[in-house]
Amino acid sequence: HVVASNVVSNVLHTATSTVAALTVIADTTPPVLIGANSVDLDTVAVRFSEVVTAASATNLAHYLLMGSNGPVAILRATLDATGSNVLLTVSQMIAHATYTLTGNGVSDPSAAGNTLTNASASFVAIPLSVLITEILAENASGLTDSDGERSDWIELQNQTPIAVDLAGWRLTDEAS
Repeated sequence: HVVASNVVSNVLHTATSTVAALTVIADTTPPVLIGANSVDLDTVAVRFSEVVTAASATNLAHYLLMGSNGPVAILRATLDATGSNVLLTVSQMIAHATYTLTGNGVSDPSAAGNTLTNASASFVAIPLSVLITEILAENASGLTDSDGERSDWIELQNQTPIAVDLAGWRLTDEAS
């Protein structure tokens, strides 16, 4: 039997079905390597079609990164909070060169432990690029900030396909 309940205007309503059958279909589909791209010249972002296990996703032996000069060392693999994206820290890649990432052995958390087999994705290594596109110094009559003051300001433009963490970045007029 299936029992459904609902509260409307603080009144509980329930309904009970006749005999019901529950059919469970096992997950037999392995994760798919959706793609890979460079975050900068020493980081590769890898995207899977579904949540993967941390143990398999962070196992460096499950990845091979090849460039025109041969294999690139993979130094670390970190699974992000979504469970379906991995950041690979790699040896320095060459800007604007083509690389191919091959994944093998990454599995999902299903009871079957469906496993990715020899999937690959190619990408061009792009250096991190955040540009200063506007500068306003000595703001005498322009925009005001949240305190109502006319602060000096700069505009930054992210040239990469992913978000860039600016924590720890600073602008200074000191030479060192």
